[in-house]
Amino acid sequence: MKRLSAFAVGVVAVVLFGGTAPTRAQDEATKIVGVWEVAKSKDLPAGSTIEFAKDGKFTVKVKGEKEEVGTGSYKIEKTKLTVKLKFGDQAFEQSATIKKLTPTDLHLEGDDKLVDEFKKK
Repeated sequence: MKRLSAFAVGVVAVVLFGGTAPTRAQDEATKIVGVWEVAKSKDLPAGSTIEFAKDGKFTVKVKGEKEEVGTGSYKIEKTKLTVKLKFGDQAFEQSATIKKLTPTDLHLEGDDKLVDEFKKK
């Protein structure tokens, strides 16, 4: 009887939750969606934002004397965030390691080992 109950609970869990637990990359991809404002960065001025969309696209707005806007695509594999960004005629591809991703905080470490910090808007 205990085995039957355990089996029934297992079947219900598979039906309700799709049978597999989300991978870390899937979890990170879901959490990263939204608008993030620079809290601390060596390259981006305060007030700059990055908006990650569900479809793998993103927009960067860099504050300064004149606001500059760049667009591109992103991909997450495990803890690695790879972006392809276009600012005007220039195109860039960069990767960063996701060091922290919570509903309110995003910390990205670049190849130079410096960490940029963002807060969710």
